[in-house]
Amino acid sequence: MICLTGRAQAKPRPNRNYHNVELGKKIIKRVCDYYKLPPAELFTDNRTDSVAWIRALSMDVCSMAGLTQETTGKLLRRNHSTVCFARQKVQDLCEQHSDLAEDRLKIAGEFIELNDE
Repeated sequence: MICLTGRAQAKPRPNRNYHNVELGKKIIKRVCDYYKLPPAELFTDNRTDSVAWIRALSMDVCSMAGLTQETTGKLLRRNHSTVCFARQKVQDLCEQHSDLAEDRLKIAGEFIELNDE
């Protein structure tokens, strides 16, 4: 695909949900319901461990479901680079704590197909 400047642009990936805001909202609601937290708490500047984990997990599951970092960030009123950092933090915590990893897989499994590796 060529744009007006003559440079080639990458074709969109077919497996990405890009701007599927409704899917993102469902994921956020599900994660909040799982941890019994009102969704409005995720949009605040609250940085307690429990709220930060739920927010980061929401970002991670949205990304796993194919939403872009930009779309995920806009849903949670955060920068796309925050989404990238949150995903890494979730992975690190899941490696250290098996109960968190189980929660992550349980929630993510409701929205995406997980392949056994």
